[in-house]
Amino acid sequence: MTLGSSTFCLVRLYKNSAGTGAYIDLDDIQGPKLKFVENYGVTGSLTIVNDIGSSASNLLSSSCTLWSSGSGALKPGMFLHIWTGSRTNANKLGVFIITQISPSDDLIDVTFGDCIQILRATGADYFRNHYTGAQQHNNENTYGGWDSSSGRLYLEKPEGVTIDAANGDVQWAINSSLDIHDEALFATTFTGNLNDAYMQFEFTLDMEWLYSFTFIRESALNCRFRIYVGGSLIGSHTYDESGFSSTDVERTIEFNTPVYVRNRTIEIEIDNIDNTTGADVTTANYTNSTVTYANLLRSGEAASGSEDGIMLYATFEGVSEYVYATSGESDPDDDTIYYITGLEGASSIDSSYGTPAFDGRARITYLVTEGGMLMSEVFEAICEAAGIDATVITSTREVGIMRCGGDYFHNYLLALADMEEPSGTYAGRQHAFMASRTEWGSIRMGYRHKASDTSAGTIYYAGDGDRSGEPMMAFTPTMTMQYRPYLAVTRGTKDNGTPIIIAMRDPDVDVGSATSLVDGSITEVEDAALSSYAEIVTNRSKDWEGQVQLSGIFLDFFDDGTYVGGAPIRIYDSRYGMSGYQARVKEVQLDFSNQTTTLVLNNYSETYSNSIVDSTKMAYSAGNLAVEASSSDLFTLQYVRIESSATLSSRSSHTIEIYSSETGYVSAAADVLQVLDLDIAVLSAYFKRGVGTVTNQYAITRVRVDGSTVINIDSSRRPDKYSNQALIVNVQMNL
Repeated sequence: MTLGSSTFCLVRLYKNSAGTGAYIDLDDIQGPKLKFVENYGVTGSLTIVNDIGSSASNLLSSSCTLWSSGSGALKPGMFLHIWTGSRTNANKLGVFIITQISPSDDLIDVTFGDCIQILRATGADYFRNHYTGAQQHNNENTYGGWDSSSGRLYLEKPEGVTIDAANGDVQWAINSSLDIHDEALFATTFTGNLNDAYMQFEFTLDMEWLYSFTFIRESALNCRFRIYVGGSLIGSHTYDESGFSSTDVERTIEFNTPVYVRNRTIEIEIDNIDNTTGADVTTANYTNSTVTYANLLRSGEAASGSEDGIMLYATFEGVSEYVYATSGESDPDDDTIYYITGLEGASSIDSSYGTPAFDGRARITYLVTEGGMLMSEVFEAICEAAGIDATVITSTREVGIMRCGGDYFHNYLLALADMEEPSGTYAGRQHAFMASRTEWGSIRMGYRHKASDTSAGTIYYAGDGDRSGEPMMAFTPTMTMQYRPYLAVTRGTKDNGTPIIIAMRDPDVDVGSATSLVDGSITEVEDAALSSYAEIVTNRSKDWEGQVQLSGIFLDFFDDGTYVGGAPIRIYDSRYGMSGYQARVKEVQLDFSNQTTTLVLNNYSETYSNSIVDSTKMAYSAGNLAVEASSSDLFTLQYVRIESSATLSSRSSHTIEIYSSETGYVSAAADVLQVLDLDIAVLSAYFKRGVGTVTNQYAITRVRVDGSTVINIDSSRRPDKYSNQALIVNVQMNL
């Protein structure tokens, strides 16, 4: 054991978190008392003896001049830096924010905590999906058509992928018989003979698919006609018109398999009939004739004069729009087939909606869990959103998808810390985190100790005789079955509506209570099993635990290096049959007034978040989301809150615009609530699915209110806006 050079504290009060500027050294104090709880941070209290007889010395007076410079009163939100011994980082116990002051005559009780306490109380407005960009498949073309055997529209989807038409995951191409064959899309003319000519055309179309080309020429040609879409050859046709003597005759090349062409390059190449790429086109065995423009331009536009030449027209029949499917269901016998049972704007569906069938008839948007983010990266990202710096260990644990939907930041960090390392030196270990002892606003995540690890010290019952270690002042062990379930049942629902019920019994416990959990975030069987496991392992009834009180201040029972949190110890006490009993510390209480240290012990790795779900899929419904909200709701309903110091305009109606580099500004009407006693206005706008759609992750970078006030969104809080997602934007402004 290492005892500090002094068992008394040095406490300095600062007005800011950085520990700079004016300060007061608080010398006349009682305490402090500090409580270190693994994964829950540090809380504490102390009592200041205050001089109420002089405003200059009264800490509660705005005229107090005890500061190293300037004046002012003690207030919540100020910061305490606490050391043992000298003011060095090695002796620093922490940096704490004052959360409450309670004066009574000449005494001021002060309550404080570290930055983890802030995480425990904030973040209810945090809506974010954590996953890699590669996991998102947005508007992916897939084969679709009419299934005559079942009389339904169907599409093909990847095996194991969940899609839900009701959540906007499916779009279907509606035939509109859009026919633009009456216009010349491109044309080229040649004067004189067509010998020594190799023709190539390139263009793009704002169209969904291509059916056919029409080739108009006034001279018979021997040539090969080819069409490329996106660099891929989709069709070829050869004209062999030797001996042909007519002029001004239409020739049609039809490509009956629809091809998706929107915003893709289309290339037409005409070369030699001998299939020699780029070779000259040759005319047939007759002399070129003269034709008028009026005979060639189907639009009916007449022009004077005549030219020798060749005209190319394209006939297109395509889709004017995609509409969202409103309902659907998976094929129970084939995981790769999904049936569409409802479409926007369609009172009924027949085979015309699915003919022809082709790749691109449907678009699906979905997430896959494979190839997720490292757990440590998600941990850092959540801390960043909370305004906290994080130092993390190199973890190999992956999180398929973690959906944050309105719970506190701290609860998400607990769920991540509960995860076990899958491999390597630290395989099977959970994680712990604690606030930095030397600076405000920084936390560290490391590995969690097990009771069987090398002991940080020995604690013994002095009545058994002296031995190496520290004698107990008091020891109150417990072993109980009360409130400790031996059986846990978790219920949930898969995204496709299938119910989940998983029961798990502790094999080491014969008798005990049972607990039943209904968790709307559970969408996988594995998640339900781990939720039940968490209930059992957190409350096991076969282990000793309890409290040990020691004389003196001991600082070595909490680690903040590779291992973070409570340390393992060994207990010798013949009264309870303990001889080197393995236990671990989960809480340390330091009382500097009474010069005691109290250890709260157990001997297992407690699971701190009973809503833990596996790395395959993480989903939480809390805060302002309904308890029964499913994980798909948390993905399709996005939300972001933004504050501005700007003043709301005096307009009678208001708008909010979202901005992305892909689509620019997109506007929606805003509802406004004016709160006069707070001098603020809260605006809310809803952007439905398909409006302001982007393809890049977290692409909404700023909003604009009433066309003038531009507010940037912090990168760690930017929302998605894929085709199947709706977005609610809240903006708070001044009145």
